Amino acid sequence: MKSITIADLHRKYGLPRRIVTELVKQGFVVPTRGKSREYRFNFHDVVILRMAHDLAEAGFSPKKTTRFLNQLRRDLPASSVAGMRISAAGKELVVREDGRLRSANGQLVIEFAEAVNNDTVTSFPVSHKQIQGADRSAGEWYNAALSIEASDPLKAIHLYRKAIEVGQRYAEAFINLGCILIEREQYLEAFAVCQEGVLQCPDEPFLHFNLGVVYEELKRFPDALGCYNKALHLDSKFADAHYNAARLHETMGHSTAAIRHFNEYRRLAR
Repeated sequence: MKSITIADLHRKYGLPRRIVTELVKQGFVVPTRGKSREYRFNFHDVVILRMAHDLAEAGFSPKKTTRFLNQLRRDLPASSVAGMRISAAGKELVVREDGRLRSANGQLVIEFAEAVNNDTVTSFPVSHKQIQGADRSAGEWYNAALSIEASDPLKAIHLYRKAIEVGQRYAEAFINLGCILIEREQYLEAFAVCQEGVLQCPDEPFLHFNLGVVYEELKRFPDALGCYNKALHLDSKFADAHYNAARLHETMGHSTAAIRHFNEYRRLAR
């Protein structure tokens, strides 16, 4: 990828300027300077910056994030950072490399580095057969994933990502990939995928719904409700969105809105 500016980072990835400048100040990334002395970031910089942002979005404190990234910078070569996985073990963070955790057992696997676009770095091994199929269309990758989703979800995850690499606005691939990750309780990884899906396909109600489900699992109820409302704005007959919105309104003490959505759900579910 070509080098990009702070404005590009904010527009493309939603990275706040203050986070970027703070990480530059701390030396996590060392950007070059452009003709007008503006910061220019390469792919490795983007991986680190997105990782820091995703950790913050997941609720980890700046202090813990800083300590963790400092340790990664000390212990791992720059070339390995983009392909690694990060896991949450309780309230701590651990690194999974070659199928093994570097510290205590973790449950929630997060692939922060995967931007699900042309800059994607895939940590799955690529077989000779897969390399030969590199010229497949997005639809072919999608159909291949769909055919094995029930029997081999891990392989399907990889193939759905290939579909997204080829067709960045392939809504069905984003939807199915998000659903698998949610079912596997890989909520923070699902969060990154669903966010990217909403950015690439903003008019697909199911993507907003999936993002709402992830927000619920992360206990961010107002954000979840916003996603369900957006899904219903795009499709007022989306029964499951009415049901989830009703539950959240009930949880948040909004009895009138809860009753309205429950009634609508019952009408649509008949």
